[in-house]
Amino acid sequence: MSKLTHYTGSSTANFSGTSTKKPLHNEGIFFSGQRVLLGKFNLSSQASGTKLVIGTVPNGAYILDIRVYHAALGGSVTLKVGDDDDDDRFVTAASASGAGLLSIANDQIGYYIDPSSFSNNKDIIVEIGGAAATGVVNAYCYWSHPDPNVILASAPGAAS
Repeated sequence: MSKLTHYTGSSTANFSGTSTKKPLHNEGIFFSGQRVLLGKFNLSSQASGTKLVIGTVPNGAYILDIRVYHAALGGSVTLKVGDDDDDDRFVTAASASGAGLLSIANDQIGYYIDPSSFSNNKDIIVEIGGAAATGVVNAYCYWSHPDPNVILASAPGAAS
């Protein structure tokens, strides 16, 4: 089983320390800040089909970006990123046999988790495919919600 370290928080600064004072904007809705889910997984012969849950985002949230940094996980290993309804909604299966970065598909930036379409909050999932994986995977999901009081983010704790 892989251990998951989970963090949440809001930020108005990017990682280089430069201020980003412009609020996110979509159809008249202003966002108060972004939240970040971080999953760090130390894999040891994790079987193909194993799901690594980065965390949970609430209905009404917008997915701003997803980044998955991975070590060379072994020959024939692939990774894809999705949610509990579509296993490759954000990133289709890509080779992870060498170290690399997976990032959200351009047409999925700003993906809206519509409460009228989904009855539950969404788990954001990295799934292993192709072969057993060994190595480190660091996954980040950046999201925002129009209600500044919504700070839901559950910590699943392990790969399934």
